[in-house]
Amino acid sequence: MKMQIQYRHHQPSDSFADLVEHELHALNACQRIDEARVLIERQPRANPPFRILLHLITSGPGLTEEAHDHTLRAAFTKLILRVRKQIGPRAPLPRRSRRQVSAVAGQWSGTPTSTQ
Repeated sequence: MKMQIQYRHHQPSDSFADLVEHELHALNACQRIDEARVLIERQPRANPPFRILLHLITSGPGLTEEAHDHTLRAAFTKLILRVRKQIGPRAPLPRRSRRQVSAVAGQWSGTPTSTQ
């Protein structure tokens, strides 16, 4: 996944930047994301002053979401909750062992396999 994070009128802490990257990777586990574009902006004359815009480019329809709040972390939390709601409760698929894969393949081809 390619990430592009822009900051306007605000330079967040390193821990916040790490949180953004961590959450984007977690979203990538739920749905394949080709590119993520994040704009983190502080608007001094606006109320609430923090705005975060997220655009996810996927193989299917893209996703754009925006959140505003009085603190940067609260705006980001709102944004992630909205994105997770739109993506849905899709959990990553469990990895199958080779034995399970060959047993399933045997069922489809009609050849008997032992599953002990």
